[in-house]
Amino acid sequence: MAVEIPKNLPPPQPGRAPTSYRGGLSRRFSYSLTGIVTLIMILFSAVNVFYTVSRVNTELDQDTARVVKLAETSLASAVWQVDISSVKDFLDAIFVDEAVVFASIASGADVLASRVRPGLPWTRYASFAESPDFITRTVDIVKMDQRIGRFQVAIARMHARQELRLRILAIVGLTFLIIAAITVTSIAVTRRYVFSPLLSLKNSATSIAGGTLDTPIDTSSMDEIGSLATALDNMRDSMRNLVHDLTKVTRSWKSPTRPWNRRFVPEPKS
Repeated sequence: MAVEIPKNLPPPQPGRAPTSYRGGLSRRFSYSLTGIVTLIMILFSAVNVFYTVSRVNTELDQDTARVVKLAETSLASAVWQVDISSVKDFLDAIFVDEAVVFASIASGADVLASRVRPGLPWTRYASFAESPDFITRTVDIVKMDQRIGRFQVAIARMHARQELRLRILAIVGLTFLIIAAITVTSIAVTRRYVFSPLLSLKNSATSIAGGTLDTPIDTSSMDEIGSLATALDNMRDSMRNLVHDLTKVTRSWKSPTRPWNRRFVPEPKS
């Protein structure tokens, strides 16, 4: 039985050239990772700054309360006895704290002692009380349930604000360092263990698609990328076997011993 081989078969379709991506997976991953890490660290920094502001203000209020409490417990006897020396010693003690800028101790209408930190333009308690840059307190000095005097103090917020600025700068600087460290480390690790193997597989697949079936494929990785490389290697072996079988069949069809490849020779007439 003769086998007819079609002569008008369509030509094989050429392989599509690999696409060149301007924004590759590595770059998109880097941008996404950097954005996520930056957002998380900014939120963390905002919470930390808010906590720091609250803590500094609380510490300032506690310092003020300690000075007031010290005055209530230490000045009663000195004011009762009009001991000017003890009153001045008390002022020396509280002025060790640089935040204290004004203090006044009075008995009735008479001011027993008053002090203003040098360099300030004000000398009256009312001027400090009107300024938002100071915390002011007035407390009565009591002896045997009788009001015998008055203690006034002004504490500057400037030192607390300077400390607050330093803490915020430290938080911001540490945040940027953490963002940079996490981003660089993550990008380096992912490029080493993810994108480089994927790029190698992509190059191998491109070479196989171009007809080079002997292209080496690294299947040593013991992870998902290694499984992908093994599957690609198995596909390459299958293609190689298929090409081998097709070549063998083609040669068999073209063999001169085949009936359809023999020329018809008419028998001589008798």
